Amino acid sequence: MASQLSRTAPQAKDATVQPIAATPELPSAVPLMALSTGFWAFKTLAAAHELDLFSRLAGGAGTTVAELAEALSLHQRPAEMLLTGCAALGLLEKTGGRYRNTPLSETYLVRGKPYYFGGFVQMVDKRLYPGWGRLTEALRTNRPTTWDPAVRSSAFDGEDPMMLALFWEAMHSVSTMTARKLGEAMDFGHFRRLLDIGGGSGAYDIELCKQYGALRATVFDLPHVAAIAAGKIAEAGLTDGSRPQAATSSSSFPGITICISCR
Repeated sequence: MASQLSRTAPQAKDATVQPIAATPELPSAVPLMALSTGFWAFKTLAAAHELDLFSRLAGGAGTTVAELAEALSLHQRPAEMLLTGCAALGLLEKTGGRYRNTPLSETYLVRGKPYYFGGFVQMVDKRLYPGWGRLTEALRTNRPTTWDPAVRSSAFDGEDPMMLALFWEAMHSVSTMTARKLGEAMDFGHFRRLLDIGGGSGAYDIELCKQYGALRATVFDLPHVAAIAAGKIAEAGLTDGSRPQAATSSSSFPGITICISCR
């Protein structure tokens, strides 16, 4: 029977076997994963900053999971997750079961340090993050999502004082970084006086006066802003002892302006 099937089966035609086409290599989806979960890293940083984790660990003071849980009244599981997350982000380092600040967090995330960057972190978390969560709404309506233009003339009109304080703290953090680079890129050694019109918190003036001891700066801004500058200048130990003084205002600078000097 097998031989009969062999005799009657149709013979295959001679043909060259065609290779199976190779599947094109797909691009990696890892960049999309990183984009989709980017908020995980930021919210870990923001939560650690809000809990003052980095300031608690300032100066090399380490902590164990149990110690942090007790200090912050947290369960050990979330305390360990927070410490592990910060270590994975390069904000903490772990040695022998103890977590300590890395040079990055020790320099920029400890309150009171000269280059404290926490103000910007806090402003992004409390002021900008909620608005970006409504980005699709903003695109469809062509309206801001963090303030209502129907009842306010600008984002700062009638703003919560706490949010305004966050804004100025954030601007000071960012400006300090820029001012340091400005002082390194440009030689201010030939100058003795600096007038900073619209100088805000005085970040540029503080940093430049630190780098150039003979430089004397004056911040020229609105009263409520100049008050912030006065506080920052005093914190930096650069005040010359003078008090804010009212300066002549004009149509270009409506309202009373203030001069603050720092040596």
